[in-house]
Amino acid sequence: MSLLLDDASMDDDDIQALLDRAEKEGDMIKTAPNGKAQLYRGAVMKIHENALKIAEREWGADDSTSVEIRDLLVASSRDAGEISQAIAYGNQNLLAYTKSRGPKDLHTLDAQKRLAEC
Repeated sequence: MSLLLDDASMDDDDIQALLDRAEKEGDMIKTAPNGKAQLYRGAVMKIHENALKIAEREWGADDSTSVEIRDLLVASSRDAGEISQAIAYGNQNLLAYTKSRGPKDLHTLDAQKRLAEC
């Protein structure tokens, strides 16, 4: 499957396929020789970005699927060295969790923690 978002009919199965691929790429980081691990980290981040684009197009930016994928993207962006992107995604999720669950909810507090880890 292509990682390009040309197909307007992509859905949650396509998102799951992308997330499964990101997980496999992530597993490859653990055994990658020096210098290759960062390439895999970048690939994982790009896969998460594509999955997020699909989710946001299909269900909106504040949908729980979009928010969960964005949580993955915070970590993968940070791991790929894209700190400003990680912070931007983290801020977006913190706002979404605060709005939907309140400032003292566990999900909101976890989002604050992930943002602080950037």
